Amino acid sequence: MKESFKEDMRIVRTVKLLKTSLFNLLKVVPYDKISVIDICDKALVHRTTFYKHFENKDHLLMYALEDLKDEVFNVFSNAFDYDTPKAMYMYLARCGFDYISNHKASVLAVYKNLNSDDVLSLTLDALQRSIRYLFIQNRPFKKYAVPIPVMSSFYTGGIVNLIIWWLNNDIKYSKEEMLKFLDMLLDEACFKTEK
Repeated sequence: MKESFKEDMRIVRTVKLLKTSLFNLLKVVPYDKISVIDICDKALVHRTTFYKHFENKDHLLMYALEDLKDEVFNVFSNAFDYDTPKAMYMYLARCGFDYISNHKASVLAVYKNLNSDDVLSLTLDALQRSIRYLFIQNRPFKKYAVPIPVMSSFYTGGIVNLIIWWLNNDIKYSKEEMLKFLDMLLDEACFKTEK
């Protein structure tokens, strides 16, 4: 039993080294210029070991993004009950903006070197699955007027595109301002006219 635990810990350590190396390389090198050998050299991991865990660098990236998504949104480790879909969505938005604010330099560097449709698609898919899961699991408002796949797609697109806009505009507004704008949009306050 002890031997398999040690082996599992070695696997966890190796995978963590590979993910960290990939993200560190992305801070200075465009994704398409990074090779498996570059990742392995930076992680001090043999190429054979890399291929025991991952098919290629895209597979590692997908795995790393999935882990990062869980870290950013804390979706599965927080058992909150939300009164409304809006409350759940605002929680996810706050997690995303908090993470980016706390890791601004790294996020901007990685984002600029990872700017591809494939990565955006992977990110959207991972987040949409999480939002769908929360809708299904959250009991207080289980009877929805709009089907869950439609809601999860709408909310996912909104948060991801808003964060991308924020990054592309050099974080022009504070995270609190962005959350206030999002709250207004969800309440439709921005569509009201003054008399």
